[in-house]
Amino acid sequence: MSDGSSGQRTQPASPKRIREFRQRGEIATSRDLVAIATFGAGAVAMVALAGVSGAALTSLTERAARSADGAVGAELAPAAAWSFVRAVSPALIGALAGCVLAGLAQIGWPPALRKPSFDLSRLLPGGALAEALSLKAAGRRLFTAVGKLAAVGAVVTAVLVAELDRGLTVVDASQLGQRLFTAAVRIGIAAVMALGALAAIDFVLAKRRMSAKMKMTPDEIKREHKESEGDPMVKGKRRARMRQLAKRRMASEVKAADVVVVNPTHYAVALRYRADSDAAPRVVAKGADEVAEHIRALARQAGVPILSRPPLARALFKVAEGGQVPAPLYKAVAEVLAYVYRLRPGLARAATAAAGATTPDRRPRP
Repeated sequence: MSDGSSGQRTQPASPKRIREFRQRGEIATSRDLVAIATFGAGAVAMVALAGVSGAALTSLTERAARSADGAVGAELAPAAAWSFVRAVSPALIGALAGCVLAGLAQIGWPPALRKPSFDLSRLLPGGALAEALSLKAAGRRLFTAVGKLAAVGAVVTAVLVAELDRGLTVVDASQLGQRLFTAAVRIGIAAVMALGALAAIDFVLAKRRMSAKMKMTPDEIKREHKESEGDPMVKGKRRARMRQLAKRRMASEVKAADVVVVNPTHYAVALRYRADSDAAPRVVAKGADEVAEHIRALARQAGVPILSRPPLARALFKVAEGGQVPAPLYKAVAEVLAYVYRLRPGLARAATAAAGATTPDRRPRP
């Protein structure tokens, strides 16, 4: 029973598996969505810039009429070509923009680009080509096409019937052109909306199919977890996260320190002493070079005193973070703390408490 369940793809895809599918170009897309976006954007651009297209067609008609006598026949061909380009360019530019935007909306940015390669396995039985040419796939495509045609036809028929009910057949001849244009626009809008709804449904189904295809078995999850332990990208992210956590911890420790002892450019050591809890002053943070500069910056931001004591800073740098100051340094550290306490009279502890650190209290605390 356990063997059977371990081979079933029941687990959602991991980020790594999703990334691998994307790198292979296996992304949920809907051709219908691209097609309707291309058609819709082209139609909108054509309507919005109808003045440009109309002016180009009018110019072409006038030139053709003037060339009826052959006087300007030599100039007609390039003028006609330029007028045609001006007439169709709004629709073409709009269609291109709609196609690109619909594609990017589905595959995301940056797009997953892969060099074309020949994969013989796709031609073998059970491959992608064999699956696409199978009777089952052909039947599914036929059923889908008929269903889409029926849905769009029903919508268009309903709109056409509504237009006929408005009196399309009994209008004056002077109004017939405008009424036909209005009816055509309404029918076109209805068709675009119906196709858009079908395209949205197709995209949702494509996403569901791709999600089901990317699902993993419990064994694949375990194997990927083991492999990810040696993944350089995962290791790099883990190290970056640890550095970020270390910086946050250092910032809180420096903020709570009593003083930062520095060797002006190379070392910085943050000290803290709590008479009620510490047997001796502690090194709460330390660093060299860039880290030392970071500690000094944190101390300046928090208002922690910074004292330059090069020999003491070098000696304290040898103490582990969180460790107590060794006995040979008690006197020097006590003098530093006493000096700091005198500079900061608002502290609850007194300079005598700092001096008492030279003889730590080893008695057990209740």
